[in-house]
Amino acid sequence: MTSSAIPAIRPPEVAGRFYPDGHNACADLLERCLSGARATAGVDAKVVVAPHAGWVFSGAIAGTAYAALRPRAALVTRVVLLGPAHRVAFRGIATTSAAAWATPLGDVPVDWEALRAVLTTPGVAVMDAAFGDEHSLEVHAPFIRRVFPNAAIVPLLVGDAARSLVSDVVDRLWAAPRR
Repeated sequence: MTSSAIPAIRPPEVAGRFYPDGHNACADLLERCLSGARATAGVDAKVVVAPHAGWVFSGAIAGTAYAALRPRAALVTRVVLLGPAHRVAFRGIATTSAAAWATPLGDVPVDWEALRAVLTTPGVAVMDAAFGDEHSLEVHAPFIRRVFPNAAIVPLLVGDAARSLVSDVVDRLWAAPRR
């Protein structure tokens, strides 16, 4: 597929399988995952590790991770997503050419200002084919849309990549200007 064939908005690949594909069903399950979260006090996290399986298996755990950040949600303008590649083998780190990712709850913009800061790194490239039928990042997009309504995502799919490459990319994103 050529980059000219890539839609400006990436359609959901796993909605209806890993999470509900209808607006109301998605919103209802997502809110149940968030409201059922264990109480946490004083969370001021910069990094969150959340599972990426189907919501029936991991939604409650992901809900706990995101619910802890709700009090500060209006301040979050960028969410960096790092996830493993399951379907396509490649070296390095892949990102998408899309300007936004569609979810049943609305579109999540891609933070191209931040992506430009890491695309100059050897081993990081736009590789839309790696995102076909890939769930590791997409299952988080509806949570991000709901919990961080002012946020854009930096989707980074990690293939066969050295730890030093991942570390360098994260360091560059920490230093990248915020919108």
